[in-house]
Amino acid sequence: MDAAFDRLRRYARSHNARLSEVARKVIETDLAAEVLCTSAVGDRVVDQR
Repeated sequence: MDAAFDRLRRYARSHNARLSEVARKVIETDLAAEVLCTSAVGDRVVDQR
């Protein structure tokens, strides 16, 4: 749960968006979950192990 929140928060901060708006977009599938797994620097996928 902490990791999911961290990803949402990191994405919101790096895109200058409200956390609630990012969460809403994920729930409504306007924002793919895979997008949250990319790093803020570049578009590298974060190792999820």
